[in-house]
Amino acid sequence: MDLSFINLSLIHPIVKCLTKYKDYKMEHRTKAPAAKRAFTLIELLVVISIIALLLAILMPALGMVKEKAKALVCSTNNRTLCQAYQLYLADYDDKFVPYNDVVNAGTNLWMNSISDTIDDVKANRFCPAAPESKVEEGVGRRGDYRKPWGWSGSTGLSYGSYAINGWLYGPDDPWASQFPNLDFEKYTDVTRLSEVPVFSDGIWVDSWPRDVDDFQAQIITNPEYLKTGYYIDGMNQNMGRVCIDRHGMKISISFFDGHAELVKLEDLWTLQWHKNFNVRRDISFR
Repeated sequence: MDLSFINLSLIHPIVKCLTKYKDYKMEHRTKAPAAKRAFTLIELLVVISIIALLLAILMPALGMVKEKAKALVCSTNNRTLCQAYQLYLADYDDKFVPYNDVVNAGTNLWMNSISDTIDDVKANRFCPAAPESKVEEGVGRRGDYRKPWGWSGSTGLSYGSYAINGWLYGPDDPWASQFPNLDFEKYTDVTRLSEVPVFSDGIWVDSWPRDVDDFQAQIITNPEYLKTGYYIDGMNQNMGRVCIDRHGMKISISFFDGHAELVKLEDLWTLQWHKNFNVRRDISFR
């Protein structure tokens, strides 16, 4: 076909215009948004498994930190009670806290006697592991490793988580006449200050531990005694009032020299609870 009749000078501007239009369209065209990539089920399960594993690793560690914090506060409370006891001695010419608090009216034991020596000492009567929120109201209610005791005195009910070493009561100690060779009668009787307990974790308001207390066989047979305490009325097995699993097979104790520490339950028999306590190292609950 003969195309010589076509005037190329007329076609050239049209081609140029179409080319510019194409370029403009390519430059300004709207891009379609790219599809978002979602996690697959397997990826989600892997992430959840990793989180669960991390929690399984961290939770016991966090629990241990929490329990150590409770034990630290408990020892601080014990130390404060011991300081209150020492201030009482200073105020009353080195006379031990009486069993019957005549000065402050009645049978309120040490709770009332030392109440005036340190402000808000009541708040220090509760271990964080056996807090005031766990109080079960009632007369003469024993506590346990997680609950405070309740004592009914002449001025009302008192509650707490700690026991005083009964051998440090004054001359009106109800057991002094039966065990005159055991009771600390005066300040100078306390010679090994760093080994004589003043206050400790306990299920009752006081205790009179003796080296003849021996209930390891009962605890091995029934470990629940480490929660409830091996409690027998009277002077039988008074160590059972403080031998409780409150802080990981340990209890907090403050000593006559003013320091406080955690003591293993088996080591309770190595302390000088009374004047002639014979140290024992044969106790084991395993």
